[in-house]
Amino acid sequence: MRDPAEHPVDRYRAAVARTLRLPPSLEADRLDEIAIHIDDTVASLIDEGLDRAHAEREALARLGSPEVLGDELRRAEQTARRALAAVGGGIVAAAGGVIRGSIVGFLALFSTFVGGALLVQAVAHLTGWQVNPVLPVSNAGAYVSIAWLAAFLGARSAAEAIARGSRRRIVDVRAPVAVAATAVAVWVVATWQLEQDWLSVAALLALPALAAIGPFAGHDDPAGPRGWSRAWFVAAAAALLLPVVLLSGVGGGVTGAGPGVGQS
Repeated sequence: MRDPAEHPVDRYRAAVARTLRLPPSLEADRLDEIAIHIDDTVASLIDEGLDRAHAEREALARLGSPEVLGDELRRAEQTARRALAAVGGGIVAAAGGVIRGSIVGFLALFSTFVGGALLVQAVAHLTGWQVNPVLPVSNAGAYVSIAWLAAFLGARSAAEAIARGSRRRIVDVRAPVAVAATAVAVWVVATWQLEQDWLSVAALLALPALAAIGPFAGHDDPAGPRGWSRAWFVAAAAALLLPVVLLSGVGGGVTGAGPGVGQS
């Protein structure tokens, strides 16, 4: 087995890869095409009477500088028209992510309210306390937390769509998408009318943070096969914050008395 660090063909392909900076799956396809072209050229030169080492050097010489070749291939993929279309696709993807996140957030909110009330009733049954669980339906801060996952998934979806559509690595688009998503979230925070209590303030301050985190939790290779990614684990971790805050609201709406109070 040949050592990639010593073989000129492998060194050439590695040099091309450093300049390509395409999404992994797309980059692998282009490098495979280069390898096939080199193999075909080497085979043709060997048929003409050259030994393999000489044929490989000649094949690489005909391709020219690996940096120039990689730059030409990258420019052919990452056109301005494709980048513009990718931005539009990113906006659409962000809207879809916001919708999905809103649905998930609403379900989490509803299940937390119901689960919190059932938990309080169960504790009351076991301890003998008289309680009257009241859901904090009047607390607007609880409902803005629905936007947490919406912001997270919207920013994540936008980063993946832009990277995929523009043929760029997602590491190259995460930062600008995070800045844009955070700016939108800050605007939402500044214009959203909520009652000013600790819960609403906490929920609002978390919104830009989740929008900024979203792009950094996307698929490493948006151009590759779709599937579950670590972003869902991050989303799940963020969702764990939701019940903690909401249960605080549930607890604030529960009244009770000690055992025997109010009993005949």
